Amino acid sequence: TAFKRLLLIIKSEYDNIIRQLKRREKAEESEQSVVNTCQRLAAELNERTTILQTHGVELQEDIRTHR
Repeated sequence: TAFKRLLLIIKSEYDNIIRQLKRREKAEESEQSVVNTCQRLAAELNERTTILQTHGVELQEDIRTHR
């Protein structure tokens, strides 16, 4: 019947919208994961840089005292 076809069309459109929303949600989650990873790596690099700078200053002081 015409009513049944109309319901099937509406359901099909609804299902398509739900699939699109789920794909967008997964993409956003993936992007957030990438951002979190980049932020973590940046923090680790900053920490390592600070350590290297500290060791560099200590080595310079050791060189000065041994001259």
